[in-house]
Amino acid sequence: MLLSLIRYVSFIYEQRAFQRTLGTIIGTLVAVVILYFEPSTWPIVILIAILMSAAELLIVVNYTIAVTHTKRIINVSSDY
Repeated sequence: MLLSLIRYVSFIYEQRAFQRTLGTIIGTLVAVVILYFEPSTWPIVILIAILMSAAELLIVVNYTIAVTHTKRIINVSSDY
C-alpha cells in the first residue's frame, strides 16, 4: 500500500516537472514573438493582467498552460 502511494506521488511529481518544462519552453517562445514587435508600456501592462488572470484560472485545469502564461508574464515584464 505504501509503495503504491510512493509510486503515485513520484508519478505526479514527474508529470508536474514535465508540464513545467513544456510550459516554460512554450511561454518563452511566445514571449520572444511578443517582444519582437516592441510594444509600448500600456499594452504590456494590459497583457500582464490578462496573462496573470489566465494563469490563475488555468492552474487547476492544466498546469502546462498555466506555466506558459506565467513564463510569458516573467519574460515580458523583465524587458521593462
